Amino acid sequence: MFQKLMLASTMLILAYLFWLSSDFTEISAGIAIFLFGMIFIKKWFASFSGWFLEKLLQKATNRPYKGMIFGFFACNMLQSSTLVTILTIGFLSAEMIGLTQAIAIVFGSSVGTTTTAWFVAAVGLKVNIGAYAFPLIIFGMIWSMQKSKTLKGLGSVLAGIGFVFLGIHFIKEWFDAFQSMVSLRDYAVDGFPGLLLFTLIGIIVCILTQSSTATLVIVIAAVSLWEVTYENALAMVIGANIWTTITGIIASLSANVNGRRLAFADFSFKTTTAIVIIIFFPYVVWIIASIAGFLTIAPENYTLKVALFHTFFNVTWVMLLSPFISRIARIATRMLPDAKPGGFVEFQYISEESLSFPDTAHETLRKESHRLYSYSLFKFPNIFWLEKVFYSDGQLPQSGKYTILQTEEIDMIYERDIKVLYGKILSSLIETEIRHNDEIYDELQELKHANRNLVSLIKNIGNISPSMIRYLKSTNLSIRSEYETISSDILTALRLAYTIEFQDENIDKLEHVAKLERLIEEGDITKNTRYSKLVAEKHINQTMATTLLNDTYLKKLILQNIFELVRYHSLRELQKQVKDEDVTKKSNKWIQKFRKEPENKAEKIIEKLKQKETKISKKLSSKKLSPEDKKYFNEELKDIWYALKHYHDILEGHVSSEEEED
Repeated sequence: MFQKLMLASTMLILAYLFWLSSDFTEISAGIAIFLFGMIFIKKWFASFSGWFLEKLLQKATNRPYKGMIFGFFACNMLQSSTLVTILTIGFLSAEMIGLTQAIAIVFGSSVGTTTTAWFVAAVGLKVNIGAYAFPLIIFGMIWSMQKSKTLKGLGSVLAGIGFVFLGIHFIKEWFDAFQSMVSLRDYAVDGFPGLLLFTLIGIIVCILTQSSTATLVIVIAAVSLWEVTYENALAMVIGANIWTTITGIIASLSANVNGRRLAFADFSFKTTTAIVIIIFFPYVVWIIASIAGFLTIAPENYTLKVALFHTFFNVTWVMLLSPFISRIARIATRMLPDAKPGGFVEFQYISEESLSFPDTAHETLRKESHRLYSYSLFKFPNIFWLEKVFYSDGQLPQSGKYTILQTEEIDMIYERDIKVLYGKILSSLIETEIRHNDEIYDELQELKHANRNLVSLIKNIGNISPSMIRYLKSTNLSIRSEYETISSDILTALRLAYTIEFQDENIDKLEHVAKLERLIEEGDITKNTRYSKLVAEKHINQTMATTLLNDTYLKKLILQNIFELVRYHSLRELQKQVKDEDVTKKSNKWIQKFRKEPENKAEKIIEKLKQKETKISKKLSSKKLSPEDKKYFNEELKDIWYALKHYHDILEGHVSSEEEED
């Protein structure tokens, strides 16, 4: 809302100024061309972000000094420290980087933004760069219309640089023409009042251009033609630096708490630096003059001295604060603590900034979907009148005690607890498809499929509910037993899904995934003689038989929904190694992986498997176990014995290459 209000206010101010002055319209056109060039460069950056920025983000920022270097070069490529800050807020919201890394990137981008000022001051206003602009634009536009993605990207870069050059040229030309009519220098204000006034003017210009870089170009062009005094120009630079942090704060309003912490840190330290410089302004001017003398910059070369001041402003606060980045992150965390639990239906990861680039969009959507899946896992036992503790104690209801909610009540759980966040995720998925479908098409389809599976799981349980309610209380023990088996299989699958989700070791995950797959296969009543026997011996009537057949199919769909959700949300790391293979092949590949490792790996796994064997044997000795649990634990023991045999063979060297192939 605030952003829309700011945009509307800016439009009204600009419209009034255009009506008031044709000269203002001309300089605005130059600024617009300059900003248009920056948009072209951003377009190129977006098209290559998948392989340049986001893919290297973790490696490039794992140390504060690396993050600063990364921020420096990212800002030089994007020509906007504000844009780098907004992108970093997106990465932070997606938890692709930590707060310490994000602060380091912003620090580096603050130094990186100084290079533009040096280029404009040293070259842009002394060389007729307008002569180079048109060839760059022409070649850039031709290349950007080609089918090749590489040529399109290079074309965008060339056209962007061309428009930036043209914008600088028009701004300089306007000041040349305007100088002959009126001198802004006549309105200069000296002393502390002038410092505050032109700091405010710098903020206003930055608001109108929405770019501190464009503001710097205007200031340097104005001071080169003596349209503003040197000290007034420095004050405008201070104003531009202050406003660029406010843009970050506005962007962080739609981000999570970490994004707000980053914007708060950036605003606090840049604004503090600005206040200190304003208080000690005469001494700062003297320091700039001394450094300029050391660098052999002529006393009258105010353009280079403005660039030097901008560099001094940014580099000074970065140098003073960079050793304390971790401490700054802790202070920001204390100042803006995590929100209290609640508000599940609100996004925790997704923000406007996080959807700006393909990989961050995919990562935030995946994490938000995973959060919905984890939350749903805790809700599913309620459908069967069970508490979450069922997942840890594994106690299935006794015969005659099975029950389930009615379809309307299941729908109510979906509407109240799941539908709102699911709808928001779906809307963001559609928005991401519009923006980045070409770059991450496969990833988006997988995400859609995973979210659809979650909804299908709930709907399928709702569809099976009426007949389960009817037959779980039936006096016909045969049909009741079958529906208790259906309930038991669904609950066992949910327990396996929960265990896999919160299991640390991949070898354990694979054991439970194998059980889940076996449950799907063995649970199909049409593949054994039990169903035929029930019908042939007339233990169930024709209506019961038809309903049981339909509900067995529904149960299989439910188990497959659970399996697909587990595969997408809980086995991502493992999927990278053995993608699109069935669970048995995954298990075999996992075993073969350890065959190639040193012997101590196998010894550790054998020790762990023996501990599990002891625990299960103790459970089997209990007289309270139901027949279903005994069957479950016996199958688990068989899996452990199978694995133990393989690892002992590895240690003793009894496994030949032919046996491994078998």
